Amino acid sequence: MFDENEKLIALNQFVIFSVGSGGFGGKKTSEHQRPSLPAPKRKPDQICRETTTIDQAALYRLTGDSNPLHIDPSFATAAG
Repeated sequence: MFDENEKLIALNQFVIFSVGSGGFGGKKTSEHQRPSLPAPKRKPDQICRETTTIDQAALYRLTGDSNPLHIDPSFATAAG
């Protein structure tokens, strides 16, 4: 992410781990990977808590994502 002056203000990296999957092939790391910064040794600036409703997964499905991981508890459990 960049601010209005094109200064880099945030990076987003993620890793996907799914139990029993694999065989994806390709490189296991990226040349674009950046080292993480250590967490600050202080209290957080803010804590935000959100509670989702029991029908949250069904509502999310309305976005068009029909992946059973999001709606089927047995499928989600198998994925870890």
